[in-house]
This record gives sequence, structure tokens and C-alpha cells, in this order.
Amino acid sequence: MASNQEKLNLLNINDSALNSLQGEDQAWRVYNAALIYIAAGLLVIPLRKDGKLLPSSSTGINYGSASNNRDTIEKWFNPSTGRFAGWNIGLPCGRRGGIFVVDIDRHGEIDGQRVFQEFEVEYGVVSAPKQTTPNDGTHVIFQWEDNAKSSTSKIGPGIDTRGGTESACKGHIVAAPSIVDGKEYKWEIGGVIPLVPDWIMEKMGSDWGPRRGYGRGNEEVGADDIEQTIPEEQLTRMLQHIDPDSLSYEQWLRIGQAINSQYPDDTGLSLWDTWSQRGDRYKDNECRVRWRGFDPAGAVRAGTLFYFARKGDWKADKEDVTQHSGHKAQIVERLNEDYAIVMIGGKLRVLREKRNPPLLTDNRYDLIGVRDFQVYLQNDTVDLGGKKPTPVSDIWLGDPGRREYPNGLILDPEGDKSVGAYNTWAGYNVAPIDGPCNLFLTHIKEIVCGGNVDHYNWLLDWIADLFQDPANPKGCCIVMRGAEGSGKGTLANTVGEMFGPHYRHLIDDAHLLSNFNAHMIDALFVFADEITWGGNKKTAGKLKGMVTEKYLVGERKGVDAVGYRNMIHMMIASNSEWVIPAGSNSRRWFVLDVVDHKTMDPQYFRDIYSELDNGGREAILHFFLNRAIINNLTRAPETEALQEQRVLSIGRDSVINWWINVVETELFPCRDVRAKPDLDDNSWPDQVVKTELHAEYKQWCLDQKITPDHEVVFCNRLKPFGFLLDKKASVGRKRIRVATVPSLDISKEILFKKHNIRID
Repeated sequence: MASNQEKLNLLNINDSALNSLQGEDQAWRVYNAALIYIAAGLLVIPLRKDGKLLPSSSTGINYGSASNNRDTIEKWFNPSTGRFAGWNIGLPCGRRGGIFVVDIDRHGEIDGQRVFQEFEVEYGVVSAPKQTTPNDGTHVIFQWEDNAKSSTSKIGPGIDTRGGTESACKGHIVAAPSIVDGKEYKWEIGGVIPLVPDWIMEKMGSDWGPRRGYGRGNEEVGADDIEQTIPEEQLTRMLQHIDPDSLSYEQWLRIGQAINSQYPDDTGLSLWDTWSQRGDRYKDNECRVRWRGFDPAGAVRAGTLFYFARKGDWKADKEDVTQHSGHKAQIVERLNEDYAIVMIGGKLRVLREKRNPPLLTDNRYDLIGVRDFQVYLQNDTVDLGGKKPTPVSDIWLGDPGRREYPNGLILDPEGDKSVGAYNTWAGYNVAPIDGPCNLFLTHIKEIVCGGNVDHYNWLLDWIADLFQDPANPKGCCIVMRGAEGSGKGTLANTVGEMFGPHYRHLIDDAHLLSNFNAHMIDALFVFADEITWGGNKKTAGKLKGMVTEKYLVGERKGVDAVGYRNMIHMMIASNSEWVIPAGSNSRRWFVLDVVDHKTMDPQYFRDIYSELDNGGREAILHFFLNRAIINNLTRAPETEALQEQRVLSIGRDSVINWWINVVETELFPCRDVRAKPDLDDNSWPDQVVKTELHAEYKQWCLDQKITPDHEVVFCNRLKPFGFLLDKKASVGRKRIRVATVPSLDISKEILFKKHNIRID
């Protein structure tokens, strides 16, 4: 969100882009106006064409839809493709980024304009952007603040206000260049969007407390503790003592927010970006993107800068601006480094960040109850001059500057959707460095893919996509079937451990498929090691959903289940014959038979791990981050191993399984009714005796130790495979019931079309 100081030239009447669009098509005028509004950080919303109201409820547009996102504006107002191209545009009132409006009208004999002019004579001229309405009214625009509510005639006759709440917009004004009844809204005066004058709030009957202006925090401070602006030169020196690489992503953001609270313009952005470039994780333009979402009057203040600078051994010079070390803001910032309030499943929890988890794959945070948090810090107190010391936990819980995430937790590797939520993304465990990783890649090609170059390239693209676009799995799962010790885990663990706490190595199917699955919410890469599906129909749907569904439900003990974005990329390894529920038309399983000729060669694996431990992991990450992806990853290649899984998945159907066996062996169990009894004839028949056909099927089932179907069921099940039944044929002097058999080629074709089983 842009700062209010960046709104300075928003609506200049003489040279504003809004008022230079007289000759343009109305759709283009509204579109360009929307771009100007959002560039200033204002929220916008579409209104009905030639009207003042929000679009109908069927469009899904409400005040919660208000946005200053460029992509959203394109979808709404782009003259060529926008859903609301040429419609009117509104500015919502309320919420950070919204506005507070004084609406001055003339109603018959009541002249609000005259009343407001009299107030300006008494209290001073109001310097704020003003818009004229088609009915000769005026909209005066102010920043939204706490208690800036809607009212009618409270300020004076003919003068209404439009506001909302801190979390929601509750109204809007029609904004230029909208047209209603053929008349246009226009800006009269531009300039800075100011705070609401005190006299206006007094006339509304609102009790304002300390104002949230620039240069002062919102901590519990007295008049002597007003936050001073840190000189730019001093701030630069302080930043020199803060190492970007020593901070978590959240801490890095808080440094940016603290700078923004001091310098919300391009000066502050330049300071943050220049300092961030010292870190290995620096990305071009990321500071600018995140800067737009900062609120200069937010909870993160200059105390953050003092706290981290002092941790880096910064010492104040004689003329430097300082903060008292015992200030409450310092206590709050100290606890903010490790703790935050989050709302999860309707329950309040304290999030505790782990500094040095014992395992690379451990979560980077814990969730604890508020009471447990207070007990844990019960022995950490400060003397505030009362009868007894005050626990720092009480100070932190009651302070508006505490770190909090009302929107809960989110896994967001892209870092652009986590507004109001704690981003659990921890990054990779290694940094990408160009170097050799040939032994590892050769292992994938020769052992995992059995030397098949096409399979090798598809698998490399799948892994590259995992690293390059982790938030968007393409819906296919890698299945490795092979003997223990063949090297399946060498591939999965090497890739997975780079994701740290976002890697799940599961060896128990209960952890994969149970209801209490909170451990899966932060997972990006899951390795199901030696877990066999086993034909359980109930869990088959869960397993398939984890591979293909975009959203899943996560359940933590003690809190309500919550929906979350499924980002799981899954590998399954097993030495069992039947591993996954592969349906006839399944496209999600890339099944590979891993060769086992290195199972008894420990030196082979020692060489691979030596390469990994000497820069190989860094080289692997660099390789996959820079690999050009060319394969379609939404459809797994057909492999012979997948064919076997399909056969096994339908194997409980005795008729289909028997028929596949017949077609595959090309040995029909019955002779043609026209074959002479005294001659050998093993050719594929045209017609066979129906009772003999069922008898052969029944004997096969008994040999396989499975229960055969009744003859009637058996015959009905054969019809989809091209059999014609219930016909009679003459054999000698007898008329017997026969089954007409499809040719071998047609049988193979039907098996492929109906069950995706290719028999070569």
C-alpha cells in the first residue's frame, strides 16, 4: 500500500491524467483512472454501469472485494478483456487503504455547502482533495482512521460522512470519471490526503485518543517518549550492523516495515533495498513489491531497528537519536523476535519460532496455548514501579505492537499472498552454486530410470518444476518400485532434505492418510517410503486427492479443521508388487521399476554421498533451478510398470483378470465348435461352447485361489469385451448355445480403449 505522502499529486485539477481524458472512450477513461487510484495506494471497486450501486450479488462483488492489485484491475476494467469494462468506479470507505469522506450536499432549502463554509471560517480552511458530484455536491477526502464511521447530519445540516471499520469497508463514493444520468463526477482540488480534522470528529461525537500520525509509534508511551525520526545517515549506520543473512524472512520484512514507518517514500525504499542487497537471498524488485503493502502507521516501529542494530553491536554516537533500553517497546520487540499471536481454526495460539531446530526437517515453529506461554515466561519480569514485577508476557500480550497474524498460517513460497498471515516458508537448506553433480544425475538416469532417456528427462523436469514452482504441483506422482537398497531413497532424500521443514519422510501409512494431518499442511515434498496401498478403497481416494486436489482439509488436535492449499509433490517407493491404485485411465502415476544391480555395491553409494557432501547439493539445486522445462508434467508417461499397476488394481475383478491373461498369452482355453475332435487345433476360435468357456474360467479361478463368478454374471461381464452370447449353433445333430469370440486384434484394441492396458 502506498503511503499517504505518496498521494501528493493524485488529483491535481490542472494537470491530472484524470482530467486530460476528455476525448477518450469511457472504458479507457475508467481504466486509466483505476490505475491512477491504485498507484496512489487507494482501494477501488466496480460500480454498476451508469449507476451508483455495487454490481448485483450474482457477480460476487462486495466490499471485501475492494482491491489495489494491478492484476485485479486488469480483470475488472481492462477495456478489451475486463469483466466491468466501461462500468463506473468507486472508492471504498473504511479499512487501511480505504478513505473517510465528508459528503456535502444541497437538499432543498438545506445547503450543506454553506454550512461547511461557515465551519471553515471558524476552524480554518480544510486542505484536502475534493470531488464535485453531478448534483453540485462535494466529497472531501481524508485518511481513514479508528472510529471514522458513517453518520448523517452529525457534523451539520446537509453534511454526512462515510466510513467503516479497521478491517472492513462499509460504504463507498462514486469516483471520477463515472457517469450517472448523463452527468460526470470530477475532481475539483487535489493534494495530500490528510488526517480528519479534530473539529470534525468532535462534532461527530467521537473520542479520538492519540493520533496515528507519522513520527510516533502506537506503543503505550507518554508525551516524552514520542518516536523521533532517525536521521538518514544514522539509519544507514545502524543497518550496517544488521546482517540480512542472519534474519528470517519475517524479520527481514519487519526491518522493511520499520524503515517504512520512518521514511515511507522512495528514500526509505532505497535504504531497504540497498541494505538487502548485502544478503545472499536478495531478489530484484522484491523490496519494491513488498513496500507497497506496508502501512507507515502500522505496529512495527523504529524499535525494531534499534533492537536488531544493538544485537549487531551498534553503539549510538553522542548526537544520535536513541531509545531508552527499558522502554516497553523494547520488551515488545524482544518478544516479537520469537513470538506472535495467530488465529487458527477459531482458536488463539502463540507461535514460537525455533532458532536452531535439532533436525533440518523440523518445523521452524511451535504453536502453544496462551496460558502455557505465560507460564513459560513467568520468571521473565520487569519492574514498572508497581507493587511487584510485571511479567514481560503480560506486557507483550496487552501491547498493540505485538506481532500478530489474524489470518493464521499460510505456506507461500512466492511470498505475495501472506498478508495478515504468518508465512511458514523457510526457503531451501542450501544456496545454489554451479558445480558438478554428475554421479547423482547418472544415478537417476541409469538406476531409477533404467537407462530410458525419455523417462530420465521427464523426471528431471518434474524435479526442476518442484524447485522452480513449488506452490503449484502439476498433479503427477513419482512411484519407484524396486528392491531394498537399490537407491530409491538416495534420490528422494537428497531432493527432500533441501526443503528442510517442508520435507516429510513417512514410513507409516497412518501418517500419510490419518485424519490428524497437521504435519502435511506445510509439506511441499512428501516421500512415502515402503508404504503400500494394499487395495484399501477408503484410503485410495485420499491418496489420489493428495496428488491432484488443489485444496485439502487440515486438522490439528484441539482446533477446528481448516482448509489449506495443497502443494504436495509426492514420491512413493516400495518393494511390493502392487503399490498404487492405478485406474484404467489414470494419468497421475509415473511408475518406474528401479534396477537393482548396485544393491551390493556400497562403494557406489559412498561415491555419490561424497559428491553430495562436497558441494553436490548446492550444485543440484543450481542445476534444477536453471533447467528449462519442456515436458508436459500434467500427464505422466505410460510405462510398463504402470500397466502392471493397472492390471493389479483391477485384479480383484476375476473376469477381467482372466481375460487379460488369455489375451496376453494368446492361448484360448476352448476349441472352436467347428474344430474336428481328432485334430490338434490351437488357433484363435470364432465360436466356443458357452458352458465350456465358463468351465475353463472357473478352473482358472480355482488355480488362482479366487472365487469365480456365476455363469450368468460371467457372461454379462464378457459382453463389453466384444463377445456375442446366447446364440445357438448346430454341432452335428445338436443345437447348442455358443459364444462368438472377438478376434485377437480386436480384443487387444478393446482392452486398450476401455482399460488402458496395452498388450504387445
